[in-house]
Amino acid sequence: MVLLKNAVLVCCFALLLSACGGAENATNSEADTALGAEPGPDPVSPDPVSPDPIAPIQASVTLTWDMPQSRENSTALTADDIRGYEVSAYNPATNERIIEEVKSLSLLVENLSKGLWEFEVVAIDSTGIRGSVSYLSKQIN
Repeated sequence: MVLLKNAVLVCCFALLLSACGGAENATNSEADTALGAEPGPDPVSPDPVSPDPIAPIQASVTLTWDMPQSRENSTALTADDIRGYEVSAYNPATNERIIEEVKSLSLLVENLSKGLWEFEVVAIDSTGIRGSVSYLSKQIN
């Protein structure tokens, strides 16, 4: 008698959902659960998201350099003569480019994707004149 009473309640609940427009989400597993059966997988829930197997590698590189001691014409250069340094990073395969202007003698370049990166550092004096470019390439795996 108790089992029949539970089955009637489940039917009434399903009819109520149908009347409210919610029957589309009602499943047999709800009825089975109400009758004491083990619930099965929810057919409406999506599968858990799996990590992307081709997600880009994100790496960091710290670049350091020395202050130039002289100009290209061989005249002395002091720290007061230097406004800063322009640092650029370029990945030709992805066409990614990062350009930073810093006053220090180092820079942490973050979020680099996989591939060959080309780095350039150039000193800029207090009048805006740019010095010779220093180059470095680094493979990020």
